[in-house]
Amino acid sequence: VRGLKPEDVTLYDVNLNLLAPLGAELGISFSELFARGQERKPKVFLSHAWSHSLLQTYEALVQHAKDRGYGNDEPIWICAF
Repeated sequence: VRGLKPEDVTLYDVNLNLLAPLGAELGISFSELFARGQERKPKVFLSHAWSHSLLQTYEALVQHAKDRGYGNDEPIWICAF
């Protein structure tokens, strides 16, 4: 996001500047973009604070996946993407 340091970018910023415009332009959700037509059923739903930095959220997701032995291709439902 222009004008912000990476550690200051929140999920509000990501939604406003990336997810919402992309979804509006393509007519699909962010997850549909990466599913490539395959149905992917997540085993877990994770919530978070949108006011946290994107980097904090990413680090927490990586740790959560590591702690639970998820593979790199494990779908996780998070209320942002």
